[in-house]
Amino acid sequence: MVCVNVLTLFYENGRGHELPETLDWVEQVLINRAYISGTYYYVSADHFLFFLSRLLQNSAEIRQRLEPVFKDRVMERFGAEADSLSLAARIIAGTVVGLVDDRDLKTLLSMQCEDGSWGNSWFYHYGLSRIRIRNDGVTTALSIQAIQQVQLLRKMRTNTQTNSSPLLSTIFNQLVAFVQRPPSLIPVPITAKFFSRSSSSKPTDPDLEEKTALKAYLRLW
Repeated sequence: MVCVNVLTLFYENGRGHELPETLDWVEQVLINRAYISGTYYYVSADHFLFFLSRLLQNSAEIRQRLEPVFKDRVMERFGAEADSLSLAARIIAGTVVGLVDDRDLKTLLSMQCEDGSWGNSWFYHYGLSRIRIRNDGVTTALSIQAIQQVQLLRKMRTNTQTNSSPLLSTIFNQLVAFVQRPPSLIPVPITAKFFSRSSSSKPTDPDLEEKTALKAYLRLW
C-alpha cells in the first residue's frame, strides 16, 4: 500500500519513471492477489484496490498496463462480505474502470445509520500490536463519494447510449478515467431517490446539447 501511494505521488509529479522496480513489484502483488488478506497496516483487500485505482488515474501508461488485470481483480471482490468502508472503496475502484457494483451498492445503502452517516468500519491497524483504528468521518466521506461516482457513471452511460456526439463520447471516456473527486456536501440521509433514472426528452438543438454536456463536465474539476 505504501508503495502504491509513493508511485501515485511520483507519477503525479512526472517522476514515475524513477521507480520501475517498485511498479513491477506492485504489478506482481496485483497479479498474484498478495493483497487478498489485507496488508501489514491496512485491513482490507479493497483498500489496496482503492489506492491502486488512484494510481491508474495518474498515468495513461500504467492504466494501459494494469487495467485488464485490475478490472478482473475488482470484479472478483463483488459480493464479498465487508464493512461500509471496504464496500465504498471497492465501489469507487470499480467506477474508475467503468464498472458499477450494484450488489455492493445496495448493501452499502442498507448500512447507513439513522443520522445519515456510515460507521463501524476498520481502516488501519498498527503493525505489531494489531490494534485497529476507525474513523466514521472517513467512512462516511468515502461512502458518499462511492454513491456520487456510481450516479455520475450511470448518467454518462445513459447519455452515450442515446447520443452519438463525439464530444459526449470524449467526455465519457475522460470521466471514466478521472471520475474520482472529493465528496461534496449533500443532504443526508441518502435514499434510493439518488439512483432513479429519469427519462428526459432529447434536446432538439445539437449545439445546445454539447454545450450543456461540456458545462457539466467542467463542473467536475
